[in-house]
Amino acid sequence: MKRETARKEFLKLKLSGYPYVECQILLQRAHGFEVSNITLKRWWKRFNLGDWNLRNTSRRPHRIHYKFSAEEVNTVIDLRKALGYSAYQLKQIGIRMSESMMKRVIKAVHLSRGNTMEGVRLKWVRFERDTPNSMWQLDGTQFNGQWILPIEDDCSRYC
Repeated sequence: MKRETARKEFLKLKLSGYPYVECQILLQRAHGFEVSNITLKRWWKRFNLGDWNLRNTSRRPHRIHYKFSAEEVNTVIDLRKALGYSAYQLKQIGIRMSESMMKRVIKAVHLSRGNTMEGVRLKWVRFERDTPNSMWQLDGTQFNGQWILPIEDDCSRYC
């Protein structure tokens, strides 16, 4: 059974006053067509909005990402090989491609080792002295018109 026929049958049932659940059951029994309540509600909404021909509407995305031609990609690769330009420098020349795309192209042809810190988890080292009173830290803030200057020992963390 075609989807358009199922939609037509559903609309006949709905216009006759059947609720969504019964429409769903009747479509299943009579035509062997399984459809969810959400889909039935969407069909009903589209029918009530106006002139609907019972066909699917386009699922084409609103934004189509630009695919670069082989010539543009080869230009980036050739400039990288010849001059060693980075993605930022290539953008300054006037190549109309995003820096991230240029980096992907350069990395894909193994002309870059990538960022050495990529994927590396940084460990924070606390700045701390071995002996008390060997170094102090000073900070300042103003509170009610007066300055507060806390001085902290780097070893013991006492103020």
